[in-house]
Amino acid sequence: MNSYRKRVSFLSLLVISSLSLTACESLSKIHLVKLGIKIPIKEGGMELEDTSKQGAEEGDAAQKPADATVTGSEEPSDAVVFSQLDNDENIKTEFKAMQSEEFVGTGEFMAKMSNPGITQSAVDGKYSINFDAADIGEVSKIILSDMLEENYILNPAVKGSITLQTTNPLHKDDLLPTLEMLLRANGAVLVKRNGVYRIEPDARGAHTADVSILASEQLGAGYQLKVIPLQYVGVIDMAEILKPVVPANAILRVDFSRNLLFVAGTKEELEKIINLVNTFDVNFIKGMSFGLYPLENTEVGSTVADLEAIFNKGEQTPISGMLKFISIKHLNAILVVTQQREYLKEAKKWIDRLDQQNGVIGDGGVIVYKVQHVDATELATTLSSVISGIVPTKSKSLSLAPGEKLGSLSNKNQSIQKPKRVAWLTTSRSQGNASLEGVNIIADEPNNALIIMAEP
Repeated sequence: MNSYRKRVSFLSLLVISSLSLTACESLSKIHLVKLGIKIPIKEGGMELEDTSKQGAEEGDAAQKPADATVTGSEEPSDAVVFSQLDNDENIKTEFKAMQSEEFVGTGEFMAKMSNPGITQSAVDGKYSINFDAADIGEVSKIILSDMLEENYILNPAVKGSITLQTTNPLHKDDLLPTLEMLLRANGAVLVKRNGVYRIEPDARGAHTADVSILASEQLGAGYQLKVIPLQYVGVIDMAEILKPVVPANAILRVDFSRNLLFVAGTKEELEKIINLVNTFDVNFIKGMSFGLYPLENTEVGSTVADLEAIFNKGEQTPISGMLKFISIKHLNAILVVTQQREYLKEAKKWIDRLDQQNGVIGDGGVIVYKVQHVDATELATTLSSVISGIVPTKSKSLSLAPGEKLGSLSNKNQSIQKPKRVAWLTTSRSQGNASLEGVNIIADEPNNALIIMAEP
């Protein structure tokens, strides 16, 4: 009796466990189908996909074309197999080649230098000066105090003698410039500060004079410090232009970060500096001319090297440095920069002469062509047979677009799906056409493209 009860209890437990497992599996499948998740089922060593009709109907309608599958022995349509090739007959394949461009500048790199003429007064001067080895202090007293009635301070360190004789009488406006000239000849400067003239040694002039930003070309008398802001030219280059023609201590400092020039000097010296600055501080780029010339048959690096050898190397020529050739590799183009706009025409002529194709480009070229309307493997086979003159033998099988997988979806036992065809293509040298010898074509099946290689 006890043995019978044990058997019944064991069978009951076994039935309950089976029902529980079956219910869990069913609920799990229903839940996954509602979520649109495909349930993988392994049959015959291959992994297939099982999607019920109910799950497909409740799925997103927008995903139906992407999830379309082929079952049984039905042949897939071209629209499905080549869905990624965009087989639109109206597709635009036009390519517009890059054209040469020229940007002609003004060719002007200097402003017109102002040269104010010396104005002669209609009234004769009334100050006659005659000094013969006179002390510098005595000369300063006569001109500043007696003639101009100005207050002044003479530094005891200033010493020297002056000899001056005027044939024609001077005007009153000529007295201060004349005194400044005499003091500079003796290593001294005349500085006006707080309404008082100070005669100081040349070395102390920069410490005594007031500093101001140049706002106007109208300058007062006396030794002064000016800050000149530059607009177009770098301050270092401007200083190099000024150094040979101004006094040694006229340029006090160059401020590279702010592009400022600190200068010091008398009224006449500062007027000369300002005139030079205004002459050369012009828009340099506006005067330059640029030409962008794409190459069709040659490589930009080698062509630029040839042009440099023609124009800018070897013995010095009158045009050395007038032409600059820059390689623009991503455009396979040459940028020509010159100060003389007429040289663009000459440079263009030589670029065209050098951009000539002699057989295959360079030491060997590689071109990648993306096939749009047919299968790349079949096209490569056809082109290879045209080049070599040998008709390849191959078995006809279905070709697929990159990324597509052909399979059958069912939860029933079926035969294993046909594997995707893998085409192996080996091309050889041309035998029937000598002009195409050394051309190899390789099919890039994953990208549906052709890789064309050529040897020189």
